[in-house]
Amino acid sequence: MGAMKSWAMEHGGRDDVLQQLLDPGEIDGAAAGITKLVIDRGEAALSPRQKEVYQRYVLDRLIPNECKYCGSNIPWSEVMQARETGNCGWCDHFLNKDD
Repeated sequence: MGAMKSWAMEHGGRDDVLQQLLDPGEIDGAAAGITKLVIDRGEAALSPRQKEVYQRYVLDRLIPNECKYCGSNIPWSEVMQARETGNCGWCDHFLNKDD
């Protein structure tokens, strides 16, 4: 497995997003336990195998990392919105504003 995605290393809002995914059961099994560990102790506490599971079953599948419109990284604070629209907050605003 490669290095963790750089955008995922930013902590602003990460724990809130992960908890929002855990609560309805979008993350389950071993990935749920690993995600809880990330929330409690951070990504640095993960073993190499846990990092691989977290990357594959949480970050890669559930967390959009790039805006479909402009290609910029999606900050944690905009992840839940981006899961719906596929866009970063700026592009979503730009695409939906009334001229």
